[in-house]
Amino acid sequence: MSWRNRKLEEMEHGRFELNQGARIRSVKSDDRYRSFDSHTSKASSLQQDDDRFPSYVQLYKSMIVKCVECNHLLPRMRDIFEDQGERRKIENKSKCDGPEAGMEMFLENLGRKVNHPDRWYRFVGALKDADFMYVAKALEKRDIIDKEVYTTQRRLIDVFACELYKKLKPSEIIVDLFSKKVLNKEMLEAVKLEEQNKGELSATIVLIDNIWRCNENWYSLFLEVLCKHEYKDLVMEIDPLFLEVSEMKNQEGYENSSDFLEITENGTLEAAESVTNISENFPEESLDEECINELLREIAESLNEPPLSERKPVEDDGSLPLKDDFKMLKLTTDSSLESKERIYLDHSDDEEESVNPKEELKLRSYQMELARPSLEGKNAIIVAPTGSGKTHVALCIIKHHMETIKSIRHPKVIFLVEQSALAEQQGKQCMTYLPFKVKVITGESQRNERMKSLNEWIARRDLLVVTAQILLNALRDGIVSVTDFSLMVFDECHHTNDNHSYNMIMNRYLDLKLQDRERAKTLPMVLGLTASVGVGRATMIVEAKRHIEKIMANMDAESIATVIENTTELEKYVIIPKQKLCIVEKRENENFGDKIKQLMDDIENYIKNSEYLERVQKLETVLKPPLEKGSDQYTQWVSMLWRETAKINNKVVVRFFETCRKYLDLYNKALIIYEDARPSDALAYIFKEFKKWKHTVKADDTERIMRRMFDEIKSTLEDCSIDPCHRNPKLTNLRDIIGEHFRENPGARVIVFVKTRELAKAMETYMNETKELSILKPIQFVGVQANRENGGMTKVQQDETLELFKEGNHKVIIATSVAEEGLDILKCSLVVRYDHVTNEIAMVQSRGRGRSENSIYVVLASENSKTLKREEGNRIREAMMNRAIDKVRAELSTDEEAVLRRVREIQQAEKVTRDVAIKNRKVAQANFGAFEITCNSCQNMICMSTDIKKIQDNHHAALNEDILENVQVNCAKPYYEDDLISCGAGKVLCKNCGDSLGNVSVYKKAQFCILKCEKLKMIDKDGNSDSKKKWKKAPFTVPPLTQDDLERRIQGEKYVSS
Repeated sequence: MSWRNRKLEEMEHGRFELNQGARIRSVKSDDRYRSFDSHTSKASSLQQDDDRFPSYVQLYKSMIVKCVECNHLLPRMRDIFEDQGERRKIENKSKCDGPEAGMEMFLENLGRKVNHPDRWYRFVGALKDADFMYVAKALEKRDIIDKEVYTTQRRLIDVFACELYKKLKPSEIIVDLFSKKVLNKEMLEAVKLEEQNKGELSATIVLIDNIWRCNENWYSLFLEVLCKHEYKDLVMEIDPLFLEVSEMKNQEGYENSSDFLEITENGTLEAAESVTNISENFPEESLDEECINELLREIAESLNEPPLSERKPVEDDGSLPLKDDFKMLKLTTDSSLESKERIYLDHSDDEEESVNPKEELKLRSYQMELARPSLEGKNAIIVAPTGSGKTHVALCIIKHHMETIKSIRHPKVIFLVEQSALAEQQGKQCMTYLPFKVKVITGESQRNERMKSLNEWIARRDLLVVTAQILLNALRDGIVSVTDFSLMVFDECHHTNDNHSYNMIMNRYLDLKLQDRERAKTLPMVLGLTASVGVGRATMIVEAKRHIEKIMANMDAESIATVIENTTELEKYVIIPKQKLCIVEKRENENFGDKIKQLMDDIENYIKNSEYLERVQKLETVLKPPLEKGSDQYTQWVSMLWRETAKINNKVVVRFFETCRKYLDLYNKALIIYEDARPSDALAYIFKEFKKWKHTVKADDTERIMRRMFDEIKSTLEDCSIDPCHRNPKLTNLRDIIGEHFRENPGARVIVFVKTRELAKAMETYMNETKELSILKPIQFVGVQANRENGGMTKVQQDETLELFKEGNHKVIIATSVAEEGLDILKCSLVVRYDHVTNEIAMVQSRGRGRSENSIYVVLASENSKTLKREEGNRIREAMMNRAIDKVRAELSTDEEAVLRRVREIQQAEKVTRDVAIKNRKVAQANFGAFEITCNSCQNMICMSTDIKKIQDNHHAALNEDILENVQVNCAKPYYEDDLISCGAGKVLCKNCGDSLGNVSVYKKAQFCILKCEKLKMIDKDGNSDSKKKWKKAPFTVPPLTQDDLERRIQGEKYVSS
């Protein structure tokens, strides 16, 4: 049982007994613990080899283990705790049994390090470095104090813990405490998770346990936040004088209530007195009102003052009356602290702050029909064709909401989009038509602006247009809540399913709705926009209805709005592109593809005949690769092969499988390029990857065999790449389709959708090398998820490409699925699906990119592909979806309660599933403890899971100081730079096998080794191993980078030259 659970159990069963011997006493000045605040104390007499020093550590041991966490000290004392196994045991002890137990073990082990005579001197130095200054000062200055006493304020909070447990809702105050630096990010997360999983009482315990650790002015700031959130009754009980002075200060116009100082009886400001420990923690039932009153009487008696109830009123003589039941501790002022807490806001009047709409918002009749349920205050999903003006409908609803909700609460709207490009587009629409302050926030804008936090913009803007991941990150960090908004708009809301960021956001909304009735009353209104909700995997109408009801449940929607009454007007304004199917014959000669496929067969057989095959647990998955190579199915099989073989705990075996898998993946991608582009493009891709590997991979026997197998067919492939018989008829047809379209429409724009980033690059190369197409200046448009080295684009590049496309500088873009949704290019009149279709939603969305009159939607496919069959299936599913929507709407009008009951049942079932998953994940993490992180190819040790921290909630850095013993770093040119971070300043390679593990990034002048999750293996304490494609799938939680971490890296070893 963890230390936290034991503490909860003790409280719940009343087993925690009060220390009967502890009593409040009058404290004289010479008993005070001056070292907390005094700057005039005597200089330290501590010597490096002082053999009396352990006695002082023993004296203050209780204070040390409660205030200090060993995880802050171990990195600073690595040369003393040089054994990695010993460090890991201490870290696991802290994680499993609590920080106090971990610190106990740390001190015990440090005491045995007799070969380091300066260990205690170093210990104090580490305490200082980790900002535990009050403990370090006590040990240096040897002020003999009661070891049960830390500060008066903490004891007072302990006295009134019972009332805090009963009345406090931590979620209401933790964001403010975090912003005031009373809590750090880890503490914030701990309180938030405790409240979500175990309730307010448990979260309050965590809060009180941590609130005094970070900030020397924690007490005044804590009471200030309580006052702000209408907990003045609690402040009155804890510290009446603080409340009175606070209110007087407010009346007199003072702003910084945290600058209050104690006014003593003689009118001077001085440090207050200490109080002995009343109790470490009070059980919920152990302190009733009578008990608290008894404690107050004891306090009053110890200070020779009558209880509050027996005191006579103090006449107003112009001085500040003393109403408290005890003397207050000095609440220090510190100009440097104030500067740390100040939030610097950007007050520039940029375009986003404009409140004067540039155009009047006018809705057509069919648009007003779509808006009707939301204008009535219902949560709704609007389903309407692309180009019908759903954004204008949303703007009308936002405007109406802003104007009507003022009497109930302060309106605050967040407009969520999936991609940065869409955020810019929707933000411009909002600024054009709405008389409100608008701010567009994307990952790029957050990196490039001084004011980063979403909660800071919430206070300054009426309407935020935000990429969904930004909001999700802020919700996870606890700096905002869904209740901060009065309306949430989800663009392309059909994504609200499974693990999409939209669904993760709505899960938090639904958790509040289902488990906290009071806070449920403050939940925002929800609006979803989409052209197609889809049907999932449905094959019948009843299944399609169920899918739609699930989307309604995920969106907490009460209504689905479609155009019924004004269809004639809708058809008048909405452009439906003409649809064409273009079937293309096969190549004359397929020798290039056949050679690559044969090479892949040879590698598969090489794996099957290997002596290592018996090490694989799921043999049937390895022995049955898909017959169709160069396909999505083969891509999935290669990924599965990677997951299964990564679990093997043998460096040689893992390296063997990883090398084979890597070549299969390369050839599969090359085949995809070959199928849709030229043989020369596929061959160029292979050579490019070989060149990259040459500089990063140390060749072993398997690597050499793979290269030898390729070299045997290399000359044949090169001959095929220049053979006219290997020309791709699909490229010829695409050239003719685009050429004919521009002859008829010289000012047109064209979007060509392709499968992969690699293919987009190959198609761009082909078009720019083709005379008829090069004059159109074709350019690729891909996502920002991959870095530039792997074919990705930056947000700036995306914006520039779209702007140049709209202006006509580029008249053709070759795009992946990133361009399917939402992009509004009015002159786009030709959309080509280049032998690639997915589902009915993608079909509707990509077809809708054709916005110009007489637009054409073309599906170009080879005669032997499955594309045409899938496209036909998508049209059938689209019709099924429309019928299912009509049935759901009809039932909503006749038996609304039945539909909403089914929606609630889905919500409750999904909530149970989420809760079980969270519980299982926590149990798994508790059982596994820390993970060993190794190179996936050779299992060379890289770091521990506890060494990994997140930067900007995106980059995962290994912070272990000995990492250069395990990796090699080569200098490189950064692929991305902004004011805060430079990514790719170096390449991180495994020191053993040379495999690429990540890059060196420079963040706030500190260098970090950023690791790629897919290149790593995670091994638990029992030796079980696993690999994940993404960090969010890792079997442990990665905390954010702290200021301490940053400062240590700034002072630490440099990985690359500046």
